[in-house]
Amino acid sequence: MAGLLLNVLAPGTQVRTAGFAGAGFAEAVVKSFILAAMEWIRWLDVPLLCLLALLVLPLLHLTRSAVLSDRVFRHPWLGPAVTFVLMWAMIFLPSYTMGGIGAGRLLNVVWMTFVLGLAATEFLLLGWLERVRGVSLHGAEQFCRCQARRLPLFAAAMLLCMACIGSHTVKEGQDSYFATSLEAAYELANGSARRYADALDAREALLNDAAQPDVSIRPLNDDERPWLLFYTDVAPGPDMWGLTPYFGKQSVTISDFE
Repeated sequence: MAGLLLNVLAPGTQVRTAGFAGAGFAEAVVKSFILAAMEWIRWLDVPLLCLLALLVLPLLHLTRSAVLSDRVFRHPWLGPAVTFVLMWAMIFLPSYTMGGIGAGRLLNVVWMTFVLGLAATEFLLLGWLERVRGVSLHGAEQFCRCQARRLPLFAAAMLLCMACIGSHTVKEGQDSYFATSLEAAYELANGSARRYADALDAREALLNDAAQPDVSIRPLNDDERPWLLFYTDVAPGPDMWGLTPYFGKQSVTISDFE
């Protein structure tokens, strides 16, 4: 919370707020609270439930460690509470400064916090059941041992489910175009990732060529923009990206699409 307060009071935050139609402080508090709750509902999907199911046995063994005191598990509600507060704080600042939930790169951090928070919540809940409430989970564990031959197949099926339905790759507020792993394999197989890399390498070689003080580069074509890798690119017209001073050129212009 101290870090959040420092961010709110930082001079850079005030500069950014002046450049966007940001929300007021009270409005941002309520808005980020609602957005955090909505992300909980949207992100708690089948792949994540499969992951939590796969973590049950390892976490259950961890809760039985003699190093941990029973006091650690007395308040399992702290897991989801702390997770939600962290998510709210991460969403609050872009809501306050820019009036929205924030860019995809920021949401990725919020999502990872959400996943780690759920794992910690599951750990605290399992420990609370066994060590505080006295609920024995040995029966469920024994059932798993009896089904030991089928467990690898079951785990493989859940992993396949996670891969096919897709772990989230947030990109400017959108979910993954398709399952991240399968989309990556597809872009490697159809050559779009290679075309993307070759086009950027050719552009960089041209910009680094000391024999050419005046350079003209082109934007990437559609077949050089793999969905998973591509984010944004230069637009036709004058150099608005600072490429001219960065590469020590007299001029850099961006031509139209080919």
